[in-house]
Amino acid sequence: MTVSSTSLYDDFAVLSTRNYGTIKNCKIEGLINGYGSRIGLIAHSNQGEILNCTTSGTIDGNELASAGICYSNHGGLIQNCY
Repeated sequence: MTVSSTSLYDDFAVLSTRNYGTIKNCKIEGLINGYGSRIGLIAHSNQGEILNCTTSGTIDGNELASAGICYSNHGGLIQNCY
């Protein structure tokens, strides 16, 4: 999936704000302009599984922090991702 998006809010992600299930075999590439904070390309927070996923591109966050795969992992599993 190729994405070009602007987020005006905190806790933004392309696929899932809060992941409790399984996300697998996905590829996200693109540009995210974030005016909020805590941005992740695949998920904002993960308590499930993110498997065999890739991300590439740019996150331009104007506030606190950003991450390519997941901003915050809360006991979930992230495996074979880059």
